[in-house]
Amino acid sequence: MSVKIRSKIHRQFVSQQPCIITGSTYGVQAHHLLRVEGKGLSTKSCDRWVVPLHYVIHDAQARFKELLERYKTWQLVNDYKDNLERI
Repeated sequence: MSVKIRSKIHRQFVSQQPCIITGSTYGVQAHHLLRVEGKGLSTKSCDRWVVPLHYVIHDAQARFKELLERYKTWQLVNDYKDNLERI
């Protein structure tokens, strides 16, 4: 089992780097990559797996993840309804 590394200094360093998508150095946040260590969506990776992302992109990524989860739930409900109608 690996030990999660937490380092505020490292996250601050990463947030001072240019965004990996836009190249902007303003409004950059340290974004934890998900599923690098085989964890679930709601579990943050350790600070070893952070990348610099502009806050707008970081927010959009989080909203997309939430919408994707809602869609999956909606799809499961509709599949369940379809199966009930076939019985």
